[in-house]
Amino acid sequence: MTLSSHSTASQGHLNTQSRESARADTSPPANWNPKWSHIPVSRKTESRNRQALVKLPERAPKDKVKYAKLYWSGKVHATWEDLFGELQRGHDVGILSGQSGLVFVDCDVRETDATFEGEGNERTLKPGETVHGLDDLARVAEELGHEVPATYTVRTPSGGTHLYFRQSSAFPVSMKHHRQHWTVDVIAGKNLWVAAPPTPGYEVTDDREAAVLPDWLAQFIRELNRRLLPVGGRRHQELLDLAREAREAVKVGDEGSLLDRWVNRELAVVRHADEIKRGWNLAIFQCACNLFEYGYTYEPVERAILDAARPTDDREAAKAIYTIHSAWDRKKGGYTL
Repeated sequence: MTLSSHSTASQGHLNTQSRESARADTSPPANWNPKWSHIPVSRKTESRNRQALVKLPERAPKDKVKYAKLYWSGKVHATWEDLFGELQRGHDVGILSGQSGLVFVDCDVRETDATFEGEGNERTLKPGETVHGLDDLARVAEELGHEVPATYTVRTPSGGTHLYFRQSSAFPVSMKHHRQHWTVDVIAGKNLWVAAPPTPGYEVTDDREAAVLPDWLAQFIRELNRRLLPVGGRRHQELLDLAREAREAVKVGDEGSLLDRWVNRELAVVRHADEIKRGWNLAIFQCACNLFEYGYTYEPVERAILDAARPTDDREAAKAIYTIHSAWDRKKGGYTL
């Protein structure tokens, strides 16, 4: 790794020490950029999401604050050999958005739940379907009279796609979550990161220079919350508005009944997602983030959300707990996908 002139090779997890076992015969993708800022992250498991192995400066031990500041400033860069060294130490690799000047457009692949349509004896079961974020992105581009430019592209283990774009100076964007009829996440901002090659399961499928995020797409993303409803439709939006109003009341009022009202409205969003069988996981994540940011500890949040989410089996319960863990990890520093 290349550190700034006032650092040493012994600092941090990614360093320049040669390792015979680091697979020196493996070349990086032609358009992989050594100036991108990578980060060592813990390996993903069934119960825990990936987590940054270098704490943010405000959370780092006193003897490591200087290095943490250097690391999160984006001045620490790794060679491809360094990244393979991290894998051999049992870690995965992430790439920072803001520090690398990148916007990650994360196009998911997800299975929708089967739903009933109609009333009474006329009810019919509509089977679920496979929804592709790339299709949503192409549809939006066509509606706006544009094409999505080819860019550096990575396939994820779930079958989804990470499109790497350089941030637009004219229309900078920040993080945006899924909305109704839009199975695309946008990860953009300081200290936000995604898992990246050579992490197992992440493969470069279009090895070309990262394109600049086109202005039309940047503007669409910036206006996403206004253009499209949250997953779950208008009722979901109404519940979010009520929860937001209650949260604002808590900030200026006392912590008695106002606090209870806010928490109940946050949980109502989760209950609604369970009822309509849409946006369930995202509702859990957003609710957990809001409660953790207020200062609630992990155990009571997990109990309350599981009661509201009503998982039907152990698999769903494990998925919900995994999502709550992700929100807890985000609170501790560094959001990941």
